Amino acid sequence: MGAIIVRYAERSIPFAIPVALFFAVGLLIPGYIGVLSLLSLLVLASLLGIAAIGQTITVLIGGIDLSIPAVIGLADVLLALRHAELSSGEGDHETGSTSKPQSASISAMSLELI
Repeated sequence: MGAIIVRYAERSIPFAIPVALFFAVGLLIPGYIGVLSLLSLLVLASLLGIAAIGQTITVLIGGIDLSIPAVIGLADVLLALRHAELSSGEGDHETGSTSKPQSASISAMSLELI
């Protein structure tokens, strides 16, 4: 009986540590466990999950594609530059619009999926 409890405890530690950290940070930072915070965490996790699925498929079919982290990094930099451009009021020079953050997000996400 004691061996079963020890084995269960050893298997549950990797799951318990992130949960404990999540709640510890939630106590220290007001609003961390709010709805908007949790939604933003889910959005970020879904993008990472899509990249992980693509990497897994690539490895399973026998190819080694190490460019996925580089493409994600490039898309993040381009999205940050686009966000800074829109925040400064320069906007989209081609269309004359100054409020298209959705197009920047969509283009960066599509670059990550390629």
